[in-house]
Amino acid sequence: MLTVINRQYKDHFGRAINGNMPIANQGDGAYYILDYEVYFGGNLSYNLSFSTSNGSPIITLNGANWSDFGISSGDTIEFESINNATNDAPLTNSYTVNLVNGNQMTLLTAWSSSQMYVSGEFYVEKSPESVKSSINLIPNTQNSGLASFIDNSVVSLVNDDISGMAINGVLPLNIEGDLSGSAILQSTIERLADRKGGKAKAYRLEIQYINWLYLSRFAPMFFSNECTTPFVLTSFLPLWNNPAVALSSSFKLENDGNSGFRDENFNGNVDNFKVISMAWQDVDGYSIGGIDSAKESIFILQIENVAGGGFGAEVGLIIFNDIEDESVYSADVLNNNGDYSHLNHTLFTQAHNIPSNGTLTVINGSVGLNGEQLTIEVTATASGNIIQYDGKVTPNAEFTATFASSNNKRFVMLARVESATFGASNYSDTVNKTTWIGEVEDYPPVLGSYFTNIVVNDHANNQI
Repeated sequence: MLTVINRQYKDHFGRAINGNMPIANQGDGAYYILDYEVYFGGNLSYNLSFSTSNGSPIITLNGANWSDFGISSGDTIEFESINNATNDAPLTNSYTVNLVNGNQMTLLTAWSSSQMYVSGEFYVEKSPESVKSSINLIPNTQNSGLASFIDNSVVSLVNDDISGMAINGVLPLNIEGDLSGSAILQSTIERLADRKGGKAKAYRLEIQYINWLYLSRFAPMFFSNECTTPFVLTSFLPLWNNPAVALSSSFKLENDGNSGFRDENFNGNVDNFKVISMAWQDVDGYSIGGIDSAKESIFILQIENVAGGGFGAEVGLIIFNDIEDESVYSADVLNNNGDYSHLNHTLFTQAHNIPSNGTLTVINGSVGLNGEQLTIEVTATASGNIIQYDGKVTPNAEFTATFASSNNKRFVMLARVESATFGASNYSDTVNKTTWIGEVEDYPPVLGSYFTNIVVNDHANNQI
């Protein structure tokens, strides 16, 4: 049997979160942690019994197949305190398995009596050889599903040799399949202390990821008044080359997760944050409409915590290219196995750890497929219930060249804010505020910003 015995969530800072999971739709890393008990055995009952015949090595399981419990040829199977319905045939013994075929198991030695056993325990004490786990985000109203809504790709996390892991040992899980909808930053498996007196092994899967379903075109599909939930299907295999024998378990809870898309408080509570002002300027202080694709642009942003809870020690800022062409970011030969080129398509520039005490943070954005990049220099200064971001956005030459002719010029800026009283039990007081949506432009110079002294002469070239 494969059982989820514990689940944990951590936010992008690695802080433990109680209750619902923080789904990081705007580029914050998050951790999804599942603890599994791997038990190659089961407990007998009237619904799960097995029958024997005197002098026959064949045992017939009623209600399941032996492989459902991960039992295969060569195993030493233990029968502990098994008995029949009248409790007059107690037995504790071990046998070597010769062959498993469906609900029939052939032992190397014959059974000594004809019985139907309905109580007691059977198990094989062994470690799995490999693990495979697949994960996907699905709407809470959906029961299961591993295929991406974008392009039906499926991502799996695999390690085909975990049999030699010592307790507290950690190994990486490798990414298989095309990535679509999220970027898995890293994934590991850790062996925990044995359970059931050593009969069962225990493991922890920790998945650190960024969900990038932040594009506007996905808002109606994923965030129409419902939450998204991680759906995980995990299998532990006794033998990597025999996938037919495995312990598998899917896991999904209705309340694990929340949308928190834009301007939605995590876990569905009230959004207590209000954008007071947002302004763009050129370097000389003249107003412009947004990010300048050819030169530096300045922004000044103010946000208020209207509930009076102040601001946390660190805040975030996210700028991304809000592209609409699905072919650009769907998984293909460029977007697989940890490549994450789909993030580069969106020119994703973000930081989640900007100090709110006015300390300068420099953010070097992702580098696009043609070398495009934005660099942001920003400070965030909290004063009571008001926080002010002061920033400068600088495009490189490749960015300027690309967006001189691009049809996907729309960008979005989000500010991640949380109250000063953040804690594991009140993660809900966190919001990704939409502060600006617009197209990047090569803004023409304002006359006064380039000429500090204008001289006018008459027809005789005399200054007037």
